[in-house]
Amino acid sequence: MNVQEREENKKAMEVLRAGIAELNRHPATIQQREQEAAATLAKRTTAANKIKNLECDLQACGVIQRKIDGMVERLNVMDAERLAYQAAINSERSFLMQEKAGIVAGIGHEQKILYSTYSEKIDEAIEYFKKKLDWLRSPGRISSQRVGGARNIFTEKITTKTESNIAAVKDALKYCQNSIEELEKMKLEPALDTQKIEEMKKRIPDIGVYTESTGERPFPRINTDIRTTLPSDSEMAWKGKILLEKIDKLLKPAKKKFGREAKQQSHRPELYERR
Repeated sequence: MNVQEREENKKAMEVLRAGIAELNRHPATIQQREQEAAATLAKRTTAANKIKNLECDLQACGVIQRKIDGMVERLNVMDAERLAYQAAINSERSFLMQEKAGIVAGIGHEQKILYSTYSEKIDEAIEYFKKKLDWLRSPGRISSQRVGGARNIFTEKITTKTESNIAAVKDALKYCQNSIEELEKMKLEPALDTQKIEEMKKRIPDIGVYTESTGERPFPRINTDIRTTLPSDSEMAWKGKILLEKIDKLLKPAKKKFGREAKQQSHRPELYERR
């Protein structure tokens, strides 16, 4: 670049600077700059106020943090107390288990003495009640009988009344079972109460007590089709065969008797001569 070009550039820069200076001095530029400065100030003021509010919130968080620290400290104390209590519980539990084991062993030892020395009359009484149970459970102990009934044509049902001793049998069974359990407990009693055993035998409930019960059943259906009431051909043939067998069985002794008499007469010719 020569000297002339440098001079031209220098003059151009001076003109540019003069234009910028003139522009900066222009009222519109000054007003715009003031508006921008006011907007920036307002924005910064808002940010500063928010910071103050957030700092207040942060201080409040500090209060909550101190509260949390206090709770954590209290929890640590409680954990220590809990561990101490747990250790005390474990110690007491171990002592209790040892004591109970010793007590149970002692009870078992004393029970062995009682079981090895109880009277044989208790076993005899137990056997008595067991036989009574077998008798009560045997066939024929339960019976029932009809004592009345009524027909209701409107409901088409028959009300029946029956008497049964099933409740008495159940009471007797339960009593004998409970008596056996009571006798087992008597093995651990120091003295034998023979009077109690005899009274237990006497108090067995009587199974001859009947209680009444009612029930309902529908009218019996009447089959109006006579074909279904008549036996079939095969059934008639079977019944005829059975009837003939029964007749033959009934006449068999008579046939044998007449046969023996005929045979005897054949060996006695004088009978024929007399005739």
